Amino acid sequence: MRAARSFRSLLPVVGLVLLGAGLLAPAAGAVSFSPAVSLPAGHAPSGLVAADFNGDGRPDLAVTDRDDSAVTVYLAQVAGGLDAGTPYTVGDLPIAVAAGDLNGDGKPDLVAADRFSDQVSVLFGDGSGGFGAKLDLTAHTSPSSVAIGDFNGDGKPDIAAGDDNASRISVFVGDGAGGFAARTDFPSQGQPWSIAADDFDGDGRQDLAVASPWTDTVSVFLGNDNTTLGPETVLPAGVYPMDVATGDLNADGVVDLAVADSVGDTVSVYLGDGEGGFGARTAYVICLDEMYPRNPNGVAIGDFNGDGRSDLAVSNAGVDTVGVLLGDGSGGFGAMSEFAAGALPQDVVAADLNGDGLLDLATSNYLTNDVTVLYGRYEPPVGTMRLSGGAAVTATRAVTVDAAVGRTTQMRLRAAGGVWGPWTSFSASAPYTLPLGDGLKTIEAQYRNPAGSSGVLSDTILLDSIAPATKDDAPAGWLTAAPTVKLTPDDGSGSGVTRTQYKLDAAASWSEGTSVKVTGDGVHLVRYRSIDAAGNAEETEVATVRVDATPPDLTVSGVDGQWHRAPVLALFSAQDATSGITGVGSKLDGAAGWTPGWAALVSTDGDHTLVVRAVDAAGNETSTTVHVKVDTVGPVTSGLAVSARAGKKASFKVLVTDALSAGATTQATIVIKSTAGKTLKTLPAATVTIGTQATVSWARCSLKAGTYQYVVYASDAAGNAQSKAGGGRLVVK
Repeated sequence: MRAARSFRSLLPVVGLVLLGAGLLAPAAGAVSFSPAVSLPAGHAPSGLVAADFNGDGRPDLAVTDRDDSAVTVYLAQVAGGLDAGTPYTVGDLPIAVAAGDLNGDGKPDLVAADRFSDQVSVLFGDGSGGFGAKLDLTAHTSPSSVAIGDFNGDGKPDIAAGDDNASRISVFVGDGAGGFAARTDFPSQGQPWSIAADDFDGDGRQDLAVASPWTDTVSVFLGNDNTTLGPETVLPAGVYPMDVATGDLNADGVVDLAVADSVGDTVSVYLGDGEGGFGARTAYVICLDEMYPRNPNGVAIGDFNGDGRSDLAVSNAGVDTVGVLLGDGSGGFGAMSEFAAGALPQDVVAADLNGDGLLDLATSNYLTNDVTVLYGRYEPPVGTMRLSGGAAVTATRAVTVDAAVGRTTQMRLRAAGGVWGPWTSFSASAPYTLPLGDGLKTIEAQYRNPAGSSGVLSDTILLDSIAPATKDDAPAGWLTAAPTVKLTPDDGSGSGVTRTQYKLDAAASWSEGTSVKVTGDGVHLVRYRSIDAAGNAEETEVATVRVDATPPDLTVSGVDGQWHRAPVLALFSAQDATSGITGVGSKLDGAAGWTPGWAALVSTDGDHTLVVRAVDAAGNETSTTVHVKVDTVGPVTSGLAVSARAGKKASFKVLVTDALSAGATTQATIVIKSTAGKTLKTLPAATVTIGTQATVSWARCSLKAGTYQYVVYASDAAGNAQSKAGGGRLVVK
């Protein structure tokens, strides 16, 4: 364990380390102080407090001079700074001091913890910066710390003293007029070295936080109107906690704790819950260098860079500096910046000692017998400026300026090269309307602090007021296959397309993508738009996609595939439910071109091939082939000479021929006539094949012997009667 470089204990361990000047540089633009001012003090100054002792509205300082048994009071001067100090005698070895109005006259008084006198000394202020005779209150033994607060809720200030040797807290209940009852002692599990009074649970009574370096703990006592202090709650601390401070560290309106862990080189933070409890310890390491331990002895809370957030200040006894840890507003703290102080600084207090609106810091320096004052300094504003609003903004929208600038009180804005606007109170999100015209805009912001120092920052932002334009590749007219429509967005030199949306037909919601698959026959509507990074939305465009993948329905009537002895009129019927019929035509016997029309008349003889076609608007085609048979000329009949016996069977050899109906069957009738042409017998009709010699039998010839003529009568497949009737001679024996 490293030794704590502290002279507040009676057995200090000395380990003087000189800190190189390079380690004293503050973080740029974060927090800054003027060079240190030294105020002479008595011997071994330790405890330090700030209060307005002379009523001029500016804080003054009081420090305990341990080896002189005195408290030195420094009064703020009208011209600035503090006077040389006036000592006031107290008890023996005073090492801690507190200030407050103990007698109700509206003037701050002082209380000192006199370690060797085993007493608490009270100095009543006169309101002009002077103090009268002291009042001694008997403590338990060796008081090491002192605090003022109304612990029992009667509206009158009390005094609490910490006793590290006896491990107890002593409370002197005040009567409001400067008198105090005998002390009441409250045992502590730790060894109280530093105490701080504040209202942790919001009940209007002051509570106590106690740092105990020898037990590495922090204790909390809640004020109680019956017993003055309630039960002790012990929290684990870092190594050798020397000082405790109270304040709102995370801006939630609740009191929190900060503790300087001297040997541990950490600052411990405990966030309060508003009911007297505290969360787990968060330790912020202020030194990782074993060669240069910081040994923080004191801790103070305040806003040291003017950003409205609570920061921490520590007196680093190991390296003779004051360190500042800037807060993030949520209870977290960054790296420490250091500033030179006197030798072996003990307490540290924060107050606006010169009335310029900035917090200053003061330390009591044990080895150099002085008090160091670091006055907060206004630096020209530095930091970063960011124009928010996304990757780009539209011309109809104002952007906001988001800047991190130390101690800035005013700002004004302009477009680059333009006229400055009026000075306005600084806001971390100040609205600003961008100048007209699209493109990359540069905005300059000038910031200044109360001292008039100013700095200029700038940032650029893309101004985009034009919506994207999207094209589609949807084909015109009717399609025979459903396509995928490609959408191609373009934002030119704008902020860039972030998404393309579409709706197909009756879709209720937008889909995202640049490919739209169309399915099914019909007239489809593709609605689409694109949106850029500035939020500009394109007016909805519509692409019409017509799909007809189904051929028309086609029928041909009036054609039956049979032979006809008259011209045949073929009638066509076509329907298409989607795109509609655009053409109907036919070809006869392989003609070179299509003959348009809804009918075709076939009037010439022959077995004709008729091809009929229907086409819809999409180009789908349906065709069918039919045969149309026309035969307007009857057949030719003939027969061979026949020889038969009366009463016996007779066989006639006949032939029916037809140029078109070859191969067809027909009914042939044989008529027997006399040589004079008289019809003697008509045989029953018999089926014969046209073009093939056939035998027609007469079962029994009923004619007498003689010579006769017979004629063959027949029609062709078209129903035409013979165009020429022939026959032969019949000889009956």
